[in-house]
Amino acid sequence: MAVKRVQMETIASKKVADQVLEQLLIQIRQGTWKSGEKLPSENELCGTFNVSRISIREAIKQLAAMGLVETHQGEGSFLKEISIGSCAQNALRPMFVMDPPSLLEIIEFRSIMEPGAMALAADRITLQEIEELEKYVTDMKDESLDIRAFIEDDLKFHVAISKDSHNSFIIKMNDFMFDMLREGMISIVAKLGREDGIHYHTTILEALKRGDKQTAITVMTEHIERTATRIKALVDDNQSKKGK
Repeated sequence: MAVKRVQMETIASKKVADQVLEQLLIQIRQGTWKSGEKLPSENELCGTFNVSRISIREAIKQLAAMGLVETHQGEGSFLKEISIGSCAQNALRPMFVMDPPSLLEIIEFRSIMEPGAMALAADRITLQEIEELEKYVTDMKDESLDIRAFIEDDLKFHVAISKDSHNSFIIKMNDFMFDMLREGMISIVAKLGREDGIHYHTTILEALKRGDKQTAITVMTEHIERTATRIKALVDDNQSKKGK
């Protein structure tokens, strides 16, 4: 199969893989490749961008994680059909490299989205799904759990709530959002501690068990608003120290 030759800019050294990714996303949005069409090989992309194979592979891996391409061993990477979910992911992509201010913006976005997901989940959640949430809360209470595992259970709890809404668009949006949050949350939880996460998740779980929809929504809202407030305080403190 012939590979299309496309005009792209060479890449500067800063955040190389992310710059490669941005340019590939531009080409995808512009329709350079059709669904099922093969992307240029790693060697071709290395030559086009004047970057290492590692940077190309990282960019392709992120495209695959976004659901935009699929890679076949020995054959290359192919563009998948672009859906509403992947289009939404493209729109959010500029925030993928997290710093504290953009992390705060995503937390603020969660304060809008997650109470709504909770409202749906409270009406639609099954016993099996409640048991899944209980497992995450139990794991979070394990004091021997390292911080990365704790954060994973924390985020899985929220992802599960979105899945329990049984709304496919909410699920896709939250999957992508929490992928962005993972690394950023490590330093945040290290500074803020684990108590809030355990407290709020436990309270939400108990409300869902009782079928208390309003309490579940209220506590989820309070949980995210408190997280946003505490993160903002950290950001302001850091900026204040830099200004001295």
